[in-house]
Amino acid sequence: MNRDRNKKGRFKKRNGKKSFVCKNCGKEFEGYGNKKFCSRNCFFEYKIGNKHPQWRGGKSKYICGYCGKKFFDYPRQNRKYCSKSCSMKSRTGKKHPRWNGGKIELSCKYCGKGFLAYPNLKEKREYCSHECYAKSLIGKPRHIRDENHPNWKGGITPENKKIRSGIEFRLWREAVFARDNWTCQKYGTKGGKLHPHHIQNFADYPELRFAIDNGITLSEKAHIEFHKKYGKKNNTKEQLEEFLNNKYLIGIERLFMI
Repeated sequence: MNRDRNKKGRFKKRNGKKSFVCKNCGKEFEGYGNKKFCSRNCFFEYKIGNKHPQWRGGKSKYICGYCGKKFFDYPRQNRKYCSKSCSMKSRTGKKHPRWNGGKIELSCKYCGKGFLAYPNLKEKREYCSHECYAKSLIGKPRHIRDENHPNWKGGITPENKKIRSGIEFRLWREAVFARDNWTCQKYGTKGGKLHPHHIQNFADYPELRFAIDNGITLSEKAHIEFHKKYGKKNNTKEQLEEFLNNKYLIGIERLFMI
């Protein structure tokens, strides 16, 4: 009786060798237990190709939708092109789903030559090159304003934006910062992102828009908190006094003497 040891070191009984037939090569071989293959090579060969239990038919034959070449791939991929380059080329030009006719021919405003441009730039492109555009500016004033400017739209810029982007507002802004030593009057932080705030309402008191005593320095955080609490319209001096909460009283009476 053939005996050997198991994993725990104990002897276990074995029956004698039996004869088996290999599923892959068909050879007869002897072995213990219930063997199906004569060797590892036969085992792996049996698992390849149509003998595999999960075999689904292998690669299928396809024809590239762009170049027409034949290629093979698994059916589950649903491929239409043989490569990425063919896929990208198929989406250019007239074959692209958003194709709108391509470039159209326009005439240069300076030299009169024809050039190609996309239809959406028909109203914007007036010159064929930067050279023609530069030559067209010769003899014209350096700063073209108002209705003479090519981007003029009839003067639709709001008055509020004009005032806040003007030189007077910038000078008033710097003067308010300098008086307060570039320090937030709410939190006492110096420097950083500072905003000038009008003590008396900007819209209701046009005569005080550029008065230095009508401004106060707030940090970006404090300015956002103020308008979030009281809104952006009809702001008053009393709201600012309540917001500051008497934290920084040095010189505050001088600020409100209006």
